[in-house]
Amino acid sequence: MADTQKRIDELRQKRVDTKRHAKDKIAALKATVKDVERQQLDAIDRKLRRAESRLRGQARRDDTRRKILIGAALLSEATHNPQFKKWLAGDFSAYLTRDRDRALFGLDPSSAEVEPLPDFYPKTLPDGSWGAEFTGDTSSLPHVLVGRQIRVTPKSVEAWTATVTEVIECDADHVKVRHSGKPTKRAQG
Repeated sequence: MADTQKRIDELRQKRVDTKRHAKDKIAALKATVKDVERQQLDAIDRKLRRAESRLRGQARRDDTRRKILIGAALLSEATHNPQFKKWLAGDFSAYLTRDRDRALFGLDPSSAEVEPLPDFYPKTLPDGSWGAEFTGDTSSLPHVLVGRQIRVTPKSVEAWTATVTEVIECDADHVKVRHSGKPTKRAQG
């Protein structure tokens, strides 16, 4: 009987050891599976980033190519159409804000000769982003605003200069624009 009891105790211990060993194996397998899963996800993420980067690069190259083709067409038209050439020399020059860009078209530098347009105030645009609004006499504004410098004058921050990138709304009462400028520093007080 003692041998039977001893055998039962050995089998019970073997059962406990087997369960513990199985739990250890399961934990090790789970860790291995998680490690493999993490490695696979990292590899997929790297491939995804490379594919997105290629796509963004291709989009930039396509955009540059479109601009080159449009520019070539415009320059070709200017050589054959005197009115278009006059427009390039006149209204188009307002779009060229950098001196090096103006030099490409044989235009004088603009930064010293054109003062920023005053009386623009920060305003939330219809899409929720920030821009600026002019509420004065809109007839005093130049016909072409895109590319022009404006002076944005808020209440809590010192005024700053910005370049108009898009006209959002324009009527007799006000003009809303998107611009490229940012506040330079906070006002004291």
